[in-house]
Amino acid sequence: MQAQHIADQLKSALLRGEFAPGAKLKQEVLASRFGASRIPVRDAFALLAQMGLITLVPNKGAHVISMSRSDLREAIDLRVMLETDALRRAVGNFSQSQLAHLEQVQKHSDIDAHGPNWAEGDRTFHAALYAPSGRPRQIAIIDQLRIACQIQIAAYGALPSRTEDWLEDHRLMVEAVAAGGSETAVTHLERHLREAEAHLLDVMPPDA
Repeated sequence: MQAQHIADQLKSALLRGEFAPGAKLKQEVLASRFGASRIPVRDAFALLAQMGLITLVPNKGAHVISMSRSDLREAIDLRVMLETDALRRAVGNFSQSQLAHLEQVQKHSDIDAHGPNWAEGDRTFHAALYAPSGRPRQIAIIDQLRIACQIQIAAYGALPSRTEDWLEDHRLMVEAVAAGGSETAVTHLERHLREAEAHLLDVMPPDA
């Protein structure tokens, strides 16, 4: 339980941009931070590695995942493919309660977007958007790719100047889903992802 708690806290710290991409995570420093021994910290590292948030290399320790520009392009290409497919499958399958939940989550994400929990609000919105697709494995892969991208966004401070644009995209997607407009919703989603890609590439350093 302690390892899971530490992993959850570190995940939140990563999504707030506390650790730069590629940064080494030191067991002794984090053990002191969480008032724990090194063993639960080591176990937390294993959990984070399973989520694809850090890499564990023998004799080199734990490092925050780092994306090159080509890595980011690949991740966004995969997200476009998987997320647009999930949304197409979801539209038309929303129950009234699921649609009401999506609308509520979208309103909460508007609030979260202006604070430190923006990434969790964004993740919750997209999870609710794709849930009626009935594709849990696909959604799990999407979530892993999303978190990897969000770590880069947080590290490079790439979100704040475009926050209102992203939130407007969310509102347009909800409106399209409510109207049963599958392709309209997909168009908004793909633009949303591609604009995020372009904005992040603008602030990322060149590949070595």
